[in-house]
Amino acid sequence: MEQVDPHTPTSASDQELSVQEALSRLQQQFGELSAYASHFVSAKLDAFKLSGRNVAIWAVLGVFAGVVLITMIVVAVVLFLLGCAAGLGVALGGMPWLGQIVVGLGLLVLFAVVVLIGWRRMQRQSRTEKVQAYAERQRQQRVQFGHNINDIANESGL
Repeated sequence: MEQVDPHTPTSASDQELSVQEALSRLQQQFGELSAYASHFVSAKLDAFKLSGRNVAIWAVLGVFAGVVLITMIVVAVVLFLLGCAAGLGVALGGMPWLGQIVVGLGLLVLFAVVVLIGWRRMQRQSRTEKVQAYAERQRQQRVQFGHNINDIANESGL
């Protein structure tokens, strides 16, 4: 058997056939690669769409559950207040309208007191934070310049 050295030149017709075969195989492989890449991208897009759909479904379910929970709380509070008003009406001599007025007015007063206390607490906290911020600024001025704005105001008599 005769061995052929791969580095030995062959005839021109053999080389042309090899080049044509190589180009044909390259086209075939490129087509195959293109099909696989298209399949991969399509699968990734479908997975992304599925994830988006799942997120949307969970968001809708979450909103629905929130609405149901809030509705249940509101109904429970209304039933409680109606019961209090009815019981107070019976205790006041069988006048349900008077029980409703007293419970409603009491609820409004309670709401106003809570808002007023909250407002005052916010104002006090805001003032305390501002005083601390200005004290810190004056401390930084004293460290940086050796004096602060209060020292200058006291020296000038302002």
